[in-house]
Amino acid sequence: MKICIYIPCRDGASTLPEVFEAVGRQTRQPDLLLLVNDQSSDATVALAEAAGWHVVHTTADRNGLSAGRNIAVAFAHEAGCDVIGGLDADAVPAPTYVEEMARFYAAHPEIAATCGNMRERYVATPSDQWRSVYMRQHWGDQPLANPPILFGSSAAHRLEILRRAGGYDESLRTNFEDTELTQRLLRAGHRLEYVPSLAIEHLKRDTPDSVLRMFWNWYRPAADLAGHFANIDVWLQQRHPWIWHDYAGRVVGDVGAPRLTAITTALPWSQVMRDLHLLAGRAGTAVDLRTVVDVAMELHAANGFGDRFTDWLRARLESVRGQCGGGAGDPLHPMVLSKVRDHATRAIPRREYWEDLDRSMGDLSSCPA
Repeated sequence: MKICIYIPCRDGASTLPEVFEAVGRQTRQPDLLLLVNDQSSDATVALAEAAGWHVVHTTADRNGLSAGRNIAVAFAHEAGCDVIGGLDADAVPAPTYVEEMARFYAAHPEIAATCGNMRERYVATPSDQWRSVYMRQHWGDQPLANPPILFGSSAAHRLEILRRAGGYDESLRTNFEDTELTQRLLRAGHRLEYVPSLAIEHLKRDTPDSVLRMFWNWYRPAADLAGHFANIDVWLQQRHPWIWHDYAGRVVGDVGAPRLTAITTALPWSQVMRDLHLLAGRAGTAVDLRTVVDVAMELHAANGFGDRFTDWLRARLESVRGQCGGGAGDPLHPMVLSKVRDHATRAIPRREYWEDLDRSMGDLSSCPA
């Protein structure tokens, strides 16, 4: 069995050396080491070549994560590989990773694709802990047949089945390509498996601002493919209620994890603002999101949240607003603002609901924004 391990990568120089070292220590070496360089501006290519990896490149008219994955598939096919396994540029495989992969695929010819068990190395800060809880990339300690997502950070496929399925959807440039492919394989009747012995350690570090942005990037494509961004009316009927329903579920979960509460309170506002910016851009206009920030401050103050928290929340939302063009654009339509206010009023708990919010704020005050 010939196995290709590949890394689709843009600007991964800060973490790639440890990943390369871990792959070099494998008890069973991959038959092909492939890095797909997606327009990197750092030392990614030089590091890969020095480590003995073959480097291929995306192009100006064909780039992004899915395109990079498909380029790897084509190259591995030409090289005669049977299985192709992807790693993220910040995903460090355990020493037996490739050996376990080869053993599993040899023992289970009925399985078309797998993913492994990626755990976070860094969970000390509230942001990293929030990611480890709400954006985890594993399914626990037990095997799972036909999981709904084969996480791209550790997904491996029988190459011919992946090629016959059409590869990855190249319209999905940064996220959701793994979920879309998984669902397509399941609909086609293929058998998939989560294999917890395929162990990986994740090197990612986050701040409140970066984890909020990443969460939106993760979950927006599914709503987009479902048509929830067709226009503002559809968004108000479909996507906007989901945002507050999702928030309400996390509010319940955070009772037992007080360090996560501050980031959770910022989550729905970040989602709403980024969504409205996206909708306005697709309509050929721009929108000033200042009033959304003001409503967030007003409602949290009315629910008993003090200045320390509301100042922190304002800073997070002003950061989002800056990423969405600052104050440039038309005022938000009063009807849209009223809908946002109504949902938020029903969803935001009283300050007393989170008895340990001060602990969360204390932890956040010692970390980067």
